[in-house]
Amino acid sequence: MSPVPDPEVESGPRNTPALLEVDGLQVDFATEHGWVNIIDSVSFSLERGSTLGLVGESGSGKSVTSLAIMGLIPTPPGRIRSGSIRLEGQELVGRSERSLQDVRGRDIAMIFQEPATSLNPAFQVGDQVAEMVRRHLGLSRKQAWARAVEALGAVGIPDPKRRAHAYPHEFSGGMRQRVMIAMAISCEPKLLIADEPTTALDVTIQAQVLALLHGLREELDMALLLITHDLGVVAQVCDKALVMYAGQIVERADVDELYRHPYHPYSEGLLVSMPQVMPRSKRRLASIPGSPPMPWAFPSGCRFHPRCPYADERCQAGAVATVALSPTRASRCLRVAELDLSGGRPS
Repeated sequence: MSPVPDPEVESGPRNTPALLEVDGLQVDFATEHGWVNIIDSVSFSLERGSTLGLVGESGSGKSVTSLAIMGLIPTPPGRIRSGSIRLEGQELVGRSERSLQDVRGRDIAMIFQEPATSLNPAFQVGDQVAEMVRRHLGLSRKQAWARAVEALGAVGIPDPKRRAHAYPHEFSGGMRQRVMIAMAISCEPKLLIADEPTTALDVTIQAQVLALLHGLREELDMALLLITHDLGVVAQVCDKALVMYAGQIVERADVDELYRHPYHPYSEGLLVSMPQVMPRSKRRLASIPGSPPMPWAFPSGCRFHPRCPYADERCQAGAVATVALSPTRASRCLRVAELDLSGGRPS
């Protein structure tokens, strides 16, 4: 399979009716080492009604990407140096904070990692959901409260009329996450960003939250951008996946294709590191050696080469471009045409 330049990644998204288009996004932060590039030329698109998984280890740049989409990069110390973020063709980069406040919550909503720190402990959860509705839909207090109760019921909180009067500390972790989801969907956004929505939840509650997000996506016909480090989560709810490492997208694929045959060594490493309920062999669980580099110390060439078992001298020589392997596949690997990566497949 001969690689060719990937037009979506190298030249920006194609002219498609995508809901969200991110093109050449570059995000920097001011540090004691000077301006450091955190997000490097990230490009992707997301259609209404679909779910895209953005997956990678902690520190890979997933959350910063989502904050850039929301217009929440703190300035200072951060800045969007270049690139474009378009929602239904409308540019978001460069908009005023007042204009972005109209978009956040109404058109794009986000579920943050820690509901315990995102909810105000001094206010009833119904008031917190209703505040979002009043801000964006202009409803009266009574109407907003009714909408909040309806949203709490929609996410599976029992007896929502009574529980709307409760405070965040009166809910379990899983129920607090449901409150956050209710707040996010209360204005029926076009795009929902879920940043590690199952963090710190037990396996049973994780499955319930993921099933809830999947059902709401279909019911509201919204797009879902799911950020996670867990490929198992991606397999449950996502249509497509972007694998991110050290601020770059290193592989793009349909989820089924990614599991059958990864085309980047980092993707393979993530797949073989997944615990198996019934392991195919008695060998120890694999892991990726080393740790992700700090942004001010990204290696030359391929950023994964210090941890890659397939790296050779070419991988250190210069910047590695992303190449298309098919209409749905792309990989940022110099040796992609030479390697046959197994991922989770039996050898």
